[in-house]
Amino acid sequence: MSDEKDFLKKIRNMDPDDPGLLFLLKQAKEKGYKEAIEEIAKKLGLKEDEEKEEKKKRKRQNDLNKPVRLNKKDKAKGTWDYGVDFLDAKKKITDLYKKAYDINDTIHEIYTAVLLIQLSNGLRVREAIDSFKRFIETGEREFYITAQKHNNHRYVVIPSVIKKKVTYNAVFSYDSKRLEQVIYHWCKKVFGVNTHSLRYAFITHLAENGVDPAIIAKITGHRKIDRIVTYTQTSKAIEFLKKVAE
Repeated sequence: MSDEKDFLKKIRNMDPDDPGLLFLLKQAKEKGYKEAIEEIAKKLGLKEDEEKEEKKKRKRQNDLNKPVRLNKKDKAKGTWDYGVDFLDAKKKITDLYKKAYDINDTIHEIYTAVLLIQLSNGLRVREAIDSFKRFIETGEREFYITAQKHNNHRYVVIPSVIKKKVTYNAVFSYDSKRLEQVIYHWCKKVFGVNTHSLRYAFITHLAENGVDPAIIAKITGHRKIDRIVTYTQTSKAIEFLKKVAE
């Protein structure tokens, strides 16, 4: 202990621009003198830089919880359309995933990855969670899953922007049902919509681009197409009336 005290005394008597500090830093690390390492870091200005970086990281983490409102219309009565714009939602969720990825914020990376998988495939959020787990476990980007309802099979494609990281194994420590609730509330807080609205946005996007109702039903896992037909016809009728009224 006396050796470390002498070491500290020597450091405190040195000027910040003394090149000998770097040599002493190496010695302190070899000897495991934590207090001496801290003292040298302060003299060299390294500690201040670390604190600034940590402060910036905390700010960026807080930014991930700030509201990012999605472009949406009023819900059309009699339809499934909650008015979320698919392309706008895809861009904003992707941007948030990239921000979380850049600062290694695993929790928000998982949240946004799940929502992006849900939006891009028209899944229910539990199906998106199970798909994300499958991707992390196997590395596969395309596969079939069993749908949450009716036990039919859904084909899922994992968006290329989503990476496979060891830290994502943290998702396996969460029960899917519990994680579903957490992501639901986070989605409401940040994007101002519930998670199921992303499924509606996907269906709306396909319908507006003229995809056959039978194909939409196949993609989204509906056993019957009557709801899809009713929705697409109603949605198109409403859009037609709006154009006429302009």
